[in-house]
Amino acid sequence: MKAWTYRRDLNRVYFLVERQQHTVCLVDFLGNDRLDEQESRARLIAASPEMLDALQCIVSAIQTQDYPEALLTAQTVIAKATGGPQ
Repeated sequence: MKAWTYRRDLNRVYFLVERQQHTVCLVDFLGNDRLDEQESRARLIAASPEMLDALQCIVSAIQTQDYPEALLTAQTVIAKATGGPQ
């Protein structure tokens, strides 16, 4: 999977989340946001595909052990992120 990146649009005051130079999301100010809060949101959105991959990897590893609560929690988060059954 190609990583998502983010950058500040220097002509305006917002961040663009991109994948292979295509805009995935525009992170704009909400009310009285500070620039660092806006950047934190863009960074979190850009990292989300990789976080999902990591969580799926953890679930796969947990399935071979006896960690039912952790497994259920992780599967619930994956279902929420992917729109799958919960």
